[in-house]
Amino acid sequence: MPQTDETPRPRPTRSAVALGGHPLHPAVVDFPIVLLTTALATDLLFWWTGSPAWADFSFWLILAGFVTGLVAFLTGLIDFLTSERARQTAAGWVHFLVTDVALFLSVFNLAGRLEDRHGVVLFSGLALSAAVTLLLLVGGYAGGRLVFRHRVGVYGDEPERDKMNRPSSV
Repeated sequence: MPQTDETPRPRPTRSAVALGGHPLHPAVVDFPIVLLTTALATDLLFWWTGSPAWADFSFWLILAGFVTGLVAFLTGLIDFLTSERARQTAAGWVHFLVTDVALFLSVFNLAGRLEDRHGVVLFSGLALSAAVTLLLLVGGYAGGRLVFRHRVGVYGDEPERDKMNRPSSV
């Protein structure tokens, strides 16, 4: 059933991995998402231009995306295992499984480039980069549903729309 203004929102659940009250998982996921999806762009530029510099950029982007992805994986895994609500929702399982598969495929993409950064790009590296990008889109959407619809990792009891309508004190 679609959520309306009259639909009671679930109470927020706090993140188990937080620094100064701020959940870490949402703060670190941007790095692997940006790095791994940019690798698709540099793979496409290598295919288009043939310049080996683009393949080299892809290698480093995938390496950095994988390393930061491990941090996102660990913080997300702890949150997933400690949040019953995340495990009870389809969005939680989709986010957990799809983003893990994307990270796993990134290992293969990286491994294929260790011996030959340029030769593997066309076409297995390009295909893996495209698959990872698609998986991150699906997983990111599911993660957004966890936060905005199911209020996993959200602090405070007030809906955001109520906070926006309250006068601020300066």
